[in-house]
Amino acid sequence: MEYVFGSTFVCADAETAKLVTFNPAVRMRCVTVEGDVYDPSGTMSGGSSPTSSGILIQMQKLNEITKQLEKCKGELRELMNLMESEGKKTEEARKLKQQLDLKEHEIGLSEGQINSNSHSKVRCPESMYAHARLLPRFKG
Repeated sequence: MEYVFGSTFVCADAETAKLVTFNPAVRMRCVTVEGDVYDPSGTMSGGSSPTSSGILIQMQKLNEITKQLEKCKGELRELMNLMESEGKKTEEARKLKQQLDLKEHEIGLSEGQINSNSHSKVRCPESMYAHARLLPRFKG
């Protein structure tokens, strides 16, 4: 039970509200979380049915939902920032792949020009092949 609204106590249930309201030492106005109001003069208002929610319960639910909403908004902001960051990385990777493809194409063209140029073809004399066969003997 909490003392909040001036001279009115907020009680968890009707039984507690009755005990506080009609206790000769206390005699304070009380309201339950379901919305029932107990007054020391003997009047009672509200009488909400168990199936309906009182205003305080609805406000508590609203506060909980608001907290959940704020948490979800924070998570959404984090995900949006991550998506933006990953999008930049993807764009950078696409540009690098494009540059790589261009360089590979340039290499292919250069190799084609070298192979088609008869002046650039070098004949390897037979003596070089003989020397190349001797090299493994000298390695060890």
